[in-house]
Amino acid sequence: YYPAQSDCALLGGLSINHNDPGAKFAKRLQSSPTFCISGTNVDSMKELAQFLRMKHGLSTKNLHSGAWLDEDVVPFLTQVLEERISRLGDLTETESETELEDESIPQRRRYMYHVTRSDLAHFLGSLELLKEWKS
Repeated sequence: YYPAQSDCALLGGLSINHNDPGAKFAKRLQSSPTFCISGTNVDSMKELAQFLRMKHGLSTKNLHSGAWLDEDVVPFLTQVLEERISRLGDLTETESETELEDESIPQRRRYMYHVTRSDLAHFLGSLELLKEWKS
């Protein structure tokens, strides 16, 4: 059994550290939020963008619902997505689809490969949405 592509990819592991420009404004320095990023919906990056604004000391004032995506935060969003794509790409390159059809490979490993491919597709789609926004 292989899972269908999920509605989004979970993105976690980000935190605001004491040396980040926005640390003095952050209420929870040790928190590590998780974001649900969809490769087909640019608005799925809104909460991530707000987090990155805070982390990097960018203004969070006067941002109405349509103005959350701007030239200040796009480089940080791009960097986070590119780092995830690189990591997941490394994982998926180690095995091909053909190799994974081999019944000797444990089912859980094949399942995780498909989950990883789904996440990779969401992050690639999100990066493409940012490129379209910039142009």
